This record gives sequence, structure tokens and C-alpha cells, in this order.
Amino acid sequence: MEIKIKQITYFYLLAFGIAWIFWIPMALYHYEIIDIKIPIIIGQSIGAFAPFIAVLIISRTLRDKSIFNLPFRQLKRSKQQIPLLVMASVFAVIIAICVSLVNRATGETGSLTIIKSPVYNKLGNSVYMVIIIQFFTSLIGSPLGEEIGWRGFVLKNLKSKIGQIPAGIIVGSLWWLWHIPLFIVLNIPITLFSYLQMLGFSFFIDYLFLKSENNILVAMLAHQSITTKFTFFDGKTNEPEGLMVLWGILFLVLIFKTIRNKQNLFIPK
Repeated sequence: MEIKIKQITYFYLLAFGIAWIFWIPMALYHYEIIDIKIPIIIGQSIGAFAPFIAVLIISRTLRDKSIFNLPFRQLKRSKQQIPLLVMASVFAVIIAICVSLVNRATGETGSLTIIKSPVYNKLGNSVYMVIIIQFFTSLIGSPLGEEIGWRGFVLKNLKSKIGQIPAGIIVGSLWWLWHIPLFIVLNIPITLFSYLQMLGFSFFIDYLFLKSENNILVAMLAHQSITTKFTFFDGKTNEPEGLMVLWGILFLVLIFKTIRNKQNLFIPK
């Protein structure tokens, strides 16, 4: 079934509505405006599956199971895409390493290290095993709950109507906007910097997902790579030089794709 713009709009209304029912009260409680407390682990977890639920509702409403099932059909090709799966799993940490190398080359400090934490320090080298366990167990959280919507439903269908770059801007921008109440709860700054950073990472997920011919597992791994980087690793990626390196690498990747495929990424395909 051909997905129309209005159906994509319905998806966003559902995804925002379901998540924000929990996240806005959590943000209001954070500002001490209301006394209703929703435990973060519950509100965050349910909200993370709002895109998943939204796609499921649209699939049932239109009586077309393929809308929900199609993103998972490419999973059978994963064995042939192992290099891409590995790249998706580590790309965010690779970018952090690139930032550290640029820092060293320019005489700045900020090598890639495990984020300082009393818990991590006590673990010693065992922290690396914790990172691996956390990476794979967390795939059934936000990566699964979100990516079937952002990439599996919206990006794939919107790209065919307005082109990859315009579709990527919309997906990345609304992805950032959708998180704002949760950012408030988690004390994450809501700034132009955070928007550009999230948009840049979103474009990388788009690129890897489309390169895999819409394998949702690739998008999930790329999503988790970003979470793992910000949970465990520090390398000045949250500073201006980090943003410059992120977008510099992104531009090179998109230019290479344009030249190699002789494709205009602004034209629907």
C-alpha cells in the first residue's frame, strides 16, 4: 500500500501524543509545577515505544499488516550484511575517536576515555563487558521502540516523496523535538547545539539504514551505538569541535554517496 503524507502525519500525532502523555507530566513534576510523579524508568520506557505503537495502530487501521511487518522482512538478509551491521554498531564511537584525534592534532586535550563514574571506576576492566552486555540487552528498548517508526515507516516512505535529504531533515528535526520533554527530565540542555548534534547523528542512521536496503536491525544498532557512546565514552563530542567533526564526516559521506551513485539526494526516489 502506498503511504500518503496524511498517514505519516497521523503517525507523528500518535507518536508524539502517546509519549508526551507520560513525558509532559514528568517534565512538569521536574519543574515542581505538579505533584504527580511518574517513575522515570516507567515513563521513559513506555514513551520509547510510542513510535512502535503508532505504526501498529496505523497498520491495523488501514488493515495492511505489511506496514508493520515490512521493516522486519530485511532481517533475513542480515547474515549478508555483517560488515554493515558492525559499522552501525560502532560508528558513534568511531566519530568520538575522530574527535579525539583532531584534538590531539590541534594540541587540544580530550582523548577518548570511559566517562568518570564511581560505579565505572570500581568495575575496572570489567566495564567493557558491561558495555557489551548493555549494548545488546538495550536493543529491545528505544532502538526497537523508535526505529520501526522513524526509519522503518517515515524515512522509507517520505524519501520517495520529497528526497533523502529533505526527508532526513524532517525525521531528524522531529526526532529531536519529540525528545524535548524527556530532555527536561534528564537535565539535557535544549539548545541549537543539541539539535544540530542529534540531526547529524540522525543523518548517519538514515544513511546506514538506506544502505542496508531498509534493514531495521541496522537502524537499531546505529541508534544503540549513539546511546552507548553518550552513556560510557567521553571525547569532547559535546563541544564545538565535536560538532564540526561530526558534520564534516557526514558531508564527506553524503558527497561520496552522491558521486558514487550519481544520485541527487534532494530528488524523490
